Amino acid sequence: MIGGMSGTPPPQYANYPRGEMNHYGSAHQMKLLGEAYFELSNVFAINIVMALVARVVSAAAGVPGIIIALLALFGVVTALTLKPNRKIGEALGWTENGPMIASVLMGLNSALCCGAVGYIVVQGKASRELRNYGIRPGFLGINKKEFYRALDQRLHEESSQIL
Repeated sequence: MIGGMSGTPPPQYANYPRGEMNHYGSAHQMKLLGEAYFELSNVFAINIVMALVARVVSAAAGVPGIIIALLALFGVVTALTLKPNRKIGEALGWTENGPMIASVLMGLNSALCCGAVGYIVVQGKASRELRNYGIRPGFLGINKKEFYRALDQRLHEESSQIL
C-alpha cells in the first residue's frame, strides 16, 4: 500500500434514474383506478338522493311502495356501479365475475341501508392500490386535480421511456 491506496479498484455504481419516477404498474391501470374511484363518488351521491326519495315514497305509498322503491334502488345502484367496478377489476386483476358480484352487493347494501359500506370497501381497494402509484388520499379522499397531475406525469414518463 503506497500513499494510502490499495490495489483494489473503487466500487462501480449502476447508472439509473434517480428522482420521483415510480415504476409500479402502468399508466393505464392507474387511470382505470382513478376514474373508477371518482365515478363511484358520483354514484354514491346519486345513491344518497335516491335513498332519501325512496324513503319518502315508501312512507307515502305503504308496503307496495317500499318494495318498488327498494327494488328500484337496488337495480339502479347495481347498474351504475358496474362500469367503475369493471375498471377496478381490470386494474386489480379480479376474476371476470368479480365486478358483477361487487355491484350486486353494493346494490343490496344500498337497498337495505344507505349503501355507504359498499362504497367504502370498493373505493378503499382502489385508494390502497393508488398509494402504490404515489397518490396519497387526504381526509376527504383522493384529490382529483392531484390525481390527474400525477397521471399526466406518469403518461409523460412512459412515453419518454418508449422513445
